[in-house]
Amino acid sequence: MKATTIILTVLLCVFQTFSFAQGQNSDSEIFIRKGIELHDNGKYKKAIKQYKKALKLNNEDVLALYELAMSYLAMEDYNKSIYYSKKVIELDKDDNSTILGYVNYGTSLDMLGKQDEALKVYEKGMLRFNYYLLYYNHAVTALSMNKIELARESAISSITVNPNHGSSHLLLSKTYLLENKLTQFLLSKYFFFLVEPSSQRSSIEYSNLKKLQHLDKDLITKDDKGNLNLNLNFNVTDDTTYLHQEIFLLSAKTKKIINPSITDTELFVSTVKGLFETLEDFKSNEPEFVADFYIPIYQKIQEKKLTEPFAYFILQGSEPDAKKWLENNEKELERLYSFFSADQEGK
Repeated sequence: MKATTIILTVLLCVFQTFSFAQGQNSDSEIFIRKGIELHDNGKYKKAIKQYKKALKLNNEDVLALYELAMSYLAMEDYNKSIYYSKKVIELDKDDNSTILGYVNYGTSLDMLGKQDEALKVYEKGMLRFNYYLLYYNHAVTALSMNKIELARESAISSITVNPNHGSSHLLLSKTYLLENKLTQFLLSKYFFFLVEPSSQRSSIEYSNLKKLQHLDKDLITKDDKGNLNLNLNFNVTDDTTYLHQEIFLLSAKTKKIINPSITDTELFVSTVKGLFETLEDFKSNEPEFVADFYIPIYQKIQEKKLTEPFAYFILQGSEPDAKKWLENNEKELERLYSFFSADQEGK
């Protein structure tokens, strides 16, 4: 529930993008605008009063109904949020409002602990609309139910519709981590950092990632003579990808032991470089989406010798020396920008 709440906080901002997409009479519009302003300032009860004034002028004003559902959702009055969300869906006046009606409806059910019902609501919406937030919220609910494969499928659908939705890449990375699929986890996590390099969330996620870089102290040790002893936990039933992952992580730990003065930023950049250099080895064993979406982008970055500026760029909001490196290497940063601009134009 807590994770869902955090995600909803982010989504509240996204939902506002459709405000006033439809025609409003002037008095109704004034009430709704006042309500939105009050909602944004956390004054949900006062916002609700404004929306209800708008509804007195037109009881089928879907924007007022939708905003009412949003304010009740923010107040954690999920039953009322459901009531008004269902009205938006039933009126079905325009696609944008109806889509977000499904999103609010499903979210409210999820918050009430009715995850199975929430999935069904999202799925009804998904049958009608190819919209990323429907897929993403479906993935959030599925993951909270430990339906990892279902969550992954919906996260991928969300990314397919909107590749720049950072939360979907982040959620996808979590599905891989839960199954110890480190390569896929890192490739999707790096893309989250690319989309969202300087947010508070990216700093938190980087802190979690650092724990993987340093690993368990018993995994690799150094004896009195300076020799490194590797303690692989590997058996014949594991696949080769898992072995690659163990060795890959060990390489990061080895660098830290050989050179204790290496900074976390340098270790991160070195890890990214090491992974990108081995992408071709991983490609044949990767799931279709990873092989078709993430790997080709990262291979192009590697081919253009942009791995270093890429690594510093995605780390800029979490490590001060990464930001400093970018300031001191403006030409490399410009090359990276040019690469992504050309890549977007080519699509």
